Amino acid sequence: MPRKDLQKRKEYAKEYRNRKRAFVNKISSEWNKKNPEKAKKIQKDYRERNREKVRMAQKKWARLNTNKIREYSRKRRNSKFNAKGFHTQGEWELLKRQYGFICQSCNKSEPIIKLTEDHIIPLSKGGTDYIDNIQPLCGSCNCKKHTKIINYGKNL
Repeated sequence: MPRKDLQKRKEYAKEYRNRKRAFVNKISSEWNKKNPEKAKKIQKDYRERNREKVRMAQKKWARLNTNKIREYSRKRRNSKFNAKGFHTQGEWELLKRQYGFICQSCNKSEPIIKLTEDHIIPLSKGGTDYIDNIQPLCGSCNCKKHTKIINYGKNL
């Protein structure tokens, strides 16, 4: 088949996919379900051929979605310890504001230090991930506290 015809076919296929995106997605997902091994191989081959492109897309997504990444990491950690509860990033920001952006142990404030979420009763000792079990500590104080049960903060 001449190269010119192949190029025309590729262009037509691209235009068709753009016009019929929903239809093509439905057909593709049905084919993927019927042919899971072939689909995995195609995806793997694509990732290998476009490794740098995929890596850059992942980095871009990560930069734009830092809160989602933190949330996923926290949920994964909570499930590891079978911890109950969950708090949002907004609740954490509000808690830091209520404490004046100050570490409750050493009294240093942001932006000199970076506040971290410390569980008053650690997850490893049966604590929850609700916001009432969280206190803002700098990374250094949080590491020193380790798995001790210490409530440095004022009761809000």
